[in-house]
Amino acid sequence: MIENVQEKNDKKTRSTRQKQIIYEALLHADHPTATQLYEQVKNQCPSISRATVFRVLMQFSGQGLITRIHFPDGLARYDARTQIHAHLHCLVCGLVVDAVGNNFKPPIGTPWLKGFQVTAANLDYFGLCPACRKAAEEAENKDN
Repeated sequence: MIENVQEKNDKKTRSTRQKQIIYEALLHADHPTATQLYEQVKNQCPSISRATVFRVLMQFSGQGLITRIHFPDGLARYDARTQIHAHLHCLVCGLVVDAVGNNFKPPIGTPWLKGFQVTAANLDYFGLCPACRKAAEEAENKDN
């Protein structure tokens, strides 16, 4: 079920059709950059500007509706899944996906937390996605 951005939105912030479109697009995307999300939503809402998409993503992130994640490629990506979870990164094609079934949560009260109250965490795994791994194996077999 798609959550209505108005239900999650701060009472002080007006919900608009453009915000709803951006939020719904993010719910169905795998960790897009702001530019990728803009390219996706402009088909549905041709009048939307790139600046609007960037501004709304920053607003949603600030309100805790979405998570802004900084990845090693230097680009910020956005995730509608706000609970702490791990990501899988392909080092070849840049694909980023959630680690399925991952319930990463730092154990509260453990000595290594040193009294910190954890509000966010990033756990990232790096390697090759199935398609890139297959291509690498085929290239290796060709060379042999």
